[in-house]
Amino acid sequence: MSAIKPPTSKPIEDELDRMSIDQLHANVLNFSKNCFEVKKLCTTILVSASVLVATFTSGSLDHSFFVAAVIVIGFFWVLDAQSYYLQRLLRFRMKELEAEILIRNQSTKRAEGIGIELTGSPSTRALRFKSYFNESMAFYGLLAVIDLAVWLLFLTDVIGSS
Repeated sequence: MSAIKPPTSKPIEDELDRMSIDQLHANVLNFSKNCFEVKKLCTTILVSASVLVATFTSGSLDHSFFVAAVIVIGFFWVLDAQSYYLQRLLRFRMKELEAEILIRNQSTKRAEGIGIELTGSPSTRALRFKSYFNESMAFYGLLAVIDLAVWLLFLTDVIGSS
């Protein structure tokens, strides 16, 4: 009589890891949507803050206008970069789970992702640096450059207060 082999736990582990990957992917999508919303909110607040500062300075242009813009841009840049960093960490975890599934199934197939590049370790300084300085964050850099350029024009009296 042949011995009955106990069922392997591989399919259960694989299914749990797949469920985890799906949940992580849903969170990555939420972070991605939030990053876009943060950019829209930043633009809205910049316009609103400009109107408020112009109102409180009696319609005349002064340094507070430019300082307020730099502060708003900086705040949203940090907020967006943190969301981007968390997206990358979640994607790294998804890749780890995928690798565990592949090892359990003795497979060499890999699912290539699109979007954020995943190289190196998720705990490196480079990962944090890339979270602040990447194509997605160019929006804030552009806003800051525009603000600083207009401020320079104000300082050199090319433009002035009314």
